[in-house]
Amino acid sequence: MKRTRSDSARQLADVLRRQILADEPLPCEQDLCAEYAATRNTVREALDLLRADGLITRQPGIGTVVVGHKVPHGLNRLGGLAEILREHGEVTNEVRTAGPVPALGGLPTPSPALLAALADDHANVRRAAVQALTPFATTPEIAAHLSTLDTDSDADVRAYARLALG
Repeated sequence: MKRTRSDSARQLADVLRRQILADEPLPCEQDLCAEYAATRNTVREALDLLRADGLITRQPGIGTVVVGHKVPHGLNRLGGLAEILREHGEVTNEVRTAGPVPALGGLPTPSPALLAALADDHANVRRAAVQALTPFATTPEIAAHLSTLDTDSDADVRAYARLALG
C-alpha cells in the first residue's frame, strides 16, 4: 500500500524535529530529497509542519533557518542579561581584553569565511553572502569578488550582486 504525501511529510517532519531538538544542523531541501528519497513537495510540506510548530523559519532569499531557543522573560521591566538568566544558573561577566580598535571607514572587515561562502555550491548560501557583503561593495577587493558572480548559475545571486555593485 502506497503512503500518501501527507503521511510521508509527517514522518519526515518527525525525523527532522528530532534532529533540530538534538541541535543537529538541518540540511538544505535538495539534500533532504536525496537523503530521504522524498519529492520536493514532500520535503516542503514537512518543513511547513516544522514552521507551524515554531521550530524553523523560511525566508525567501535566505532559506530555512532553525529558530533559536527562546528564554522567557517578562516585558514589564527592564533588566540586564544577568538578571534575565539568573534563574537558569550563575552568570558572570568578564572583560577579556580592552584597548583601542582601529577604524576602517566605519565598517568592519568581512571575514574570510564570508568571502568563501560565495563559492559554496548552495545558491541560498551565496545569496546570503552577497547580501552580507553589500555594505562592503565600495571596497575594491569586495567589488572584485562580487563582480565574479555576474555569470553565476543562479539568477537571484546575479541580481543581488548587481544591486550590491550599484
